[in-house]
Amino acid sequence: MTTPTSKRKRAKEAPKKPAMKHPVAKKADVRRNITSLVATAQKVSAADRARAESLLAEVGRRKERIAEDFYDIGLALSQLSKKKLYLALGYPSFEAMLKEREVMSPTTARGLMKLVSAMKRDEALSYGQEKALALLSYAGATPEVDTPKTLMEGSRLPGGKAVAEASVRDLRQAAKEVRAAQGKAKPKSAEEKAALAEAKALGAWLRARGAAKVKVSASRGKGGYVLKVELPVAVSARLRSS
Repeated sequence: MTTPTSKRKRAKEAPKKPAMKHPVAKKADVRRNITSLVATAQKVSAADRARAESLLAEVGRRKERIAEDFYDIGLALSQLSKKKLYLALGYPSFEAMLKEREVMSPTTARGLMKLVSAMKRDEALSYGQEKALALLSYAGATPEVDTPKTLMEGSRLPGGKAVAEASVRDLRQAAKEVRAAQGKAKPKSAEEKAALAEAKALGAWLRARGAAKVKVSASRGKGGYVLKVELPVAVSARLRSS
């Protein structure tokens, strides 16, 4: 039997329906949620940007250090070799020291020492280690009195590509081809070598004065070797008037 008291009790125990929010209040909640998400995202993005900048700066520092290290290593190796400091460490030879200390191969060490003796720091760093060594190898292979600097100023590889545009692979291949050709060719006389060296020097002298497209060659004439200079007429007029 249901009594008034039990009815009142059930009415109290019945779950209450949630109060409906006003549409304006709902929009305010959405705005707050979006604002919170944006703020969180901005904090994360700022942290990511700071980390990215830090990493890029670190990469830049390491790249700069690596680019300079090879020249300094060459200088240090040169001192160890020339002053025979390896003897003070108990090694009978420079090569033995390199091997026992696992520094590097003798070939690489000799290349770096040759590099620092043939190039100034700024020049070597502008090429980078691999290209600087490749330029030295190619300069040593050519019959002319070449240096990396004169090669970069306007010389071309046997295939016609400008040395300044050549890759390390191009330079290494060209050095092999030149050495192979020299092995089959007749040795040059002292007179021919002197003429070729003079042609090279004159070409460099003219290029230094603005004749970028000049070509100087040496050939044997009736009275000995002569030099042939080819350059644009406009360049010739400018050189004469300067």
